[in-house]
Amino acid sequence: MKESKKQVKESYRMERIGTGMYRALATQYRKRPELSKRFEEFSDQENMHGRLFQEFYRKNFGKKLRGEKLWYVSGVLAAIFMKPLPLTAKLKKIGAVESQAVTTIEHALASGEDTGFHKILKRILPDEKTHAGLYAEVFG
Repeated sequence: MKESKKQVKESYRMERIGTGMYRALATQYRKRPELSKRFEEFSDQENMHGRLFQEFYRKNFGKKLRGEKLWYVSGVLAAIFMKPLPLTAKLKKIGAVESQAVTTIEHALASGEDTGFHKILKRILPDEKTHAGLYAEVFG
């Protein structure tokens, strides 16, 4: 059960960071409306994923996860620090992180377990694959 708590906390944290990062990128790319919209969609998806993990944690461990604003701001700061990079470099870096998330999720799902945590992973996997594929979507 302890490992499960840790997994949920880590997953929640990464989703909140992603929410902030994608929201900040949407703002940075206002002059490219289609790309800005994609970043907004991704931010909304990451936010929903975070809420799923937060609710799971509350129901299963009886506590509220903390640090929501801290992790969100961490994501915003990540986007700010990446601002000087060309878009290709940003999307390659983001794609690598998201691809690692996909690999981690697929590995967890390969166990065949059907816990509430695994149901969340099944739900978010298509979104994470889309996030990982943004570079190819933008640059072909």
